[in-house]
Amino acid sequence: MNQNTITRVDICQAIMRNLNVTKSYARTLLRSLLEIACTALENDQELKLLNFGTFSVYQKDPRIGRNPKTKVPAIITSRKVVGFSPSAALKEKVKHPS
Repeated sequence: MNQNTITRVDICQAIMRNLNVTKSYARTLLRSLLEIACTALENDQELKLLNFGTFSVYQKDPRIGRNPKTKVPAIITSRKVVGFSPSAALKEKVKHPS
């Protein structure tokens, strides 16, 4: 995990090391966690993780955008997006890594 991007494989390997479990169990655990998170967000629920942050769904209003290549205005429809708000603890860890 000494790279700029951490993947599912990296997370599974960390779970395997930290919990001393098999690769398939770590994969199942991660898959289950992500399914629970996705289902909550699909149902417009907030997902709060202590000392990490909150994921929430919010509605963006329609607006007029512009094609960057042609400069032609276009209407961007309203849509739901996922937002993330980091906790104070996470902000502090990022600000002052140990």
